[in-house]
Amino acid sequence: CPICFKPASLKCRKCQSVFYCGEDCQKKHWKKSHKKACVEKPHHMYHFDINIDQFLSLPDEAFEGHEFMVIKPTEKLSSLDEICRDC
Repeated sequence: CPICFKPASLKCRKCQSVFYCGEDCQKKHWKKSHKKACVEKPHHMYHFDINIDQFLSLPDEAFEGHEFMVIKPTEKLSSLDEICRDC
């Protein structure tokens, strides 16, 4: 869950890209930011399972023209600085 980092199985019905532990966290995230970012899942969207070390080792060229979304964090992060390169 992007709000509390608990295991999550409730999926956003519109974009099907974000998972929540329950309706309370889903509502909090919707009001906080997801409402602006949520779009219906395009048919050409790809899903890759990579760990954080693999993600951080990608060359800068891999990020050009693409957006990445971390859907299910495997560990609790104290801030986005831990995964953001030169942000």
